Amino acid sequence: MHTLIWSNPGLFNRSEPLLAPLQRARAQGLDLMVLAHVQSHAAWAREAYVEWALQHKHYPGRLRSFEQWAEQRMPLFAPALARHDRAFPGCLTVRNADACDDPVQDVWQLAGLADLPFERAAAIRAQAGTELFLRALFNDRPERDASPAAFAEAIGRMLPQAVSPTAFLQALYPGPQDIDHVVRDAEGDRLAVDTMLVQQGQPPLFTGATPPKSPSIDEDLLLGALAQLCIANARRLEALEVAHRQPSTGATAR
Repeated sequence: MHTLIWSNPGLFNRSEPLLAPLQRARAQGLDLMVLAHVQSHAAWAREAYVEWALQHKHYPGRLRSFEQWAEQRMPLFAPALARHDRAFPGCLTVRNADACDDPVQDVWQLAGLADLPFERAAAIRAQAGTELFLRALFNDRPERDASPAAFAEAIGRMLPQAVSPTAFLQALYPGPQDIDHVVRDAEGDRLAVDTMLVQQGQPPLFTGATPPKSPSIDEDLLLGALAQLCIANARRLEALEVAHRQPSTGATAR
């Protein structure tokens, strides 16, 4: 091994314990480069708010608005960069992440590894609006915090099936290859049926291309139906709660 890349997101407030060990390693001959990709404050705040206020709520009480969260969590970038510059003079390289088409490729290039045959093993999956909405509703509780693992255990395991209604139906309908497979398997039977049809003066069965159906759902209509169902269930729940609060006048149940 000749090169080690340590990706550490704790640039702002968790880097102090790392500086001294790296300084000792550099004193022993480590060729060190400190590379910092810095976003605009607006881009960083938006992404950090989604991650650390909505998805992984790390504070007690209800969800905080962006303004409330930013007042307590928005860091200053320059002091953190200056700490690293003082600790490793001449080793700090600061890059504008917003100006990089591909920050990962930028790291490879700066580290002298761009010619190696790396493959992308994974990519960060952006949260879809629907999933983010569900996470926010789930986390908007007065408990101390709400970790992503809790959401995954309670709700997230069902999300892979939570495609749009139209996409759900389309995935169930046969595609062109499925139709072709049926046609090939039924070839002998079709010929036998065609013989009967022709004998009775009927044209043979159609053998041209059979375009697959593409179902679609009126999602506005579906939303209206689900809203009515939600209201109906809310009324039933309200009636049960009222009945539960009323004192019983009958015989004591055994």
